[in-house]
Amino acid sequence: MKRALALVVGVAAMVWATAAAAQIGPPKTAGLPASPTACKPAPPVVRDITTESVYRDPKRSVVDAMLVDRNQRALSGLDRPLRDMIGWSSLYVAKKDIAAATCALTWLTAWAKDGAMLGAVRGEQAEGDRKWRTAGIAVAYLKLKERATPEQSAVIEPWLNTLASRVQEAESKAKVINNRRYWAGLAATAVGFATGNAEHQKYGKTAFDQLASNLGSEGMLMSELPRGQVAAHLHNYALAPLVLSAEIAARFGQNWYGDASAPIHKLAAFVATVNADPSVITKITGSFQKQPSSGVLGWQAFYHKRFPGKIKPVKGATGPWEYSWLGGDLTGLANVWVK
Repeated sequence: MKRALALVVGVAAMVWATAAAAQIGPPKTAGLPASPTACKPAPPVVRDITTESVYRDPKRSVVDAMLVDRNQRALSGLDRPLRDMIGWSSLYVAKKDIAAATCALTWLTAWAKDGAMLGAVRGEQAEGDRKWRTAGIAVAYLKLKERATPEQSAVIEPWLNTLASRVQEAESKAKVINNRRYWAGLAATAVGFATGNAEHQKYGKTAFDQLASNLGSEGMLMSELPRGQVAAHLHNYALAPLVLSAEIAARFGQNWYGDASAPIHKLAAFVATVNADPSVITKITGSFQKQPSSGVLGWQAFYHKRFPGKIKPVKGATGPWEYSWLGGDLTGLANVWVK
């Protein structure tokens, strides 16, 4: 009986882990894509997003794998081209692959011209899906911009600015400042610096600074603690866009990290402790925590390189890290951006 129960619990944990990873982020890709030998026409533009919440409890802590699968299928026509464009932007950064940059910008221009993601966006989950994808493609454009023609920039940048405005409008309805605010901030930051839009830059910095009011005494995010078994995962999921926002600002000569005692460093220290020992947050939440993995840990690629030795890396968690909605290959990007 005990053995059977243990098997059921083990299987349930595996299902939860798979579902949680799928819900929170894009499917993992295997390294850099191949260089496009010939750039095919851009796939049909996807304007509308209709997805539903994948949680099946009031705390939004238990993920329903069937709903995750349903959403992924609904988003496949949007996500496959976006992941290709983002992947090519990473290939350009890593290897200065001109063909990859050219094809990515060709597709991006076509999608911008036809208003991708600017149609009907139905529901809170769908707004989140647009937010994450706006962040990813904006970071990709930031990497590709030096290769864009004036004609391409004249099409892409107004589209990105409109997407950022839509993201901010949706986020203004949020009742709680949590990880989604920081993702909205990343989208605004990436778009703002890529296009030179001061208002989006200001929104990004404001969202970044709002971290201070959300931190507990030990560096935990008070808004994520009620999320039960996904609390550890969501701490990483909140820290990742904050770190990348600071790195984008640093590219333009601004120090968003602050001094050694700034809020982001307190959060990073707490998250590192939790990643090494999930029982720390289990004691606070009363819920078993699955240790986060894969691309959600990609903030470390930047943080450890910029602040060597400040926090202890998780044993075995050395990357490389890839996360489409953070702009693709994070390990490669950190190697180029952080000197």
